[in-house]
Amino acid sequence: MRSKYILLSLCTVLPLSAQDWEVGLFAGRQQYHPFVEIDDNSATFPWSAADKTVLGVRLGYSFWDLGPARMQATLGYQPSTSTSLNLSSNNSLGGSFAGSMGSYKESHTSAGLMCNFKSRVSAGVGLELRFEQLDVQFDQGHGNGGSYATKYVRPWLRADASMDIPTRMAKAKPFIGLEADYALVSMGTDQYRVSNTNGTKALAPKSQIGVDVGIRF
Repeated sequence: MRSKYILLSLCTVLPLSAQDWEVGLFAGRQQYHPFVEIDDNSATFPWSAADKTVLGVRLGYSFWDLGPARMQATLGYQPSTSTSLNLSSNNSLGGSFAGSMGSYKESHTSAGLMCNFKSRVSAGVGLELRFEQLDVQFDQGHGNGGSYATKYVRPWLRADASMDIPTRMAKAKPFIGLEADYALVSMGTDQYRVSNTNGTKALAPKSQIGVDVGIRF
């Protein structure tokens, strides 16, 4: 809902002009933080979530020309993606209590600012605030049982490089590029339980790298 209000405000405040809008699709690998859970008896449980290919969409508007660079406001959305939640065999209960224990889900909406440098292969760097929804779902029969959900608001660093694809279209320019994103905030490894708020956050995504395709108009 927050992203809808931001988008409405953006469309209301910023004037329409040619070649200033950008709509893109991101496809790439998302990596997660490993996390060691320590219970009241000092038993250790190393958790991890498997890397996952994710899809996301982003809307951008270039609102300020700085000569060799342009400032761009962005809105993004990544639908819920589920990956395997794994417990390492290197835990206090031994190798028989290990393997996939359930699933870890993440989705987010975002708002950010980018500074894009003009050239044949343009490059950009910026910050993005992500409103993340995190969910842990344990398989039936697991000792902890059940599901756990929380929200996480974090700044992410974004960097990309892209180039336009030559076409005969006068008012639209397809583009393709590479993008890398990195979370600037994460939970430290402490005596959190994976089934509570801090433990669920400790497993949250730490980075993404992939390909952008879209249209500028």
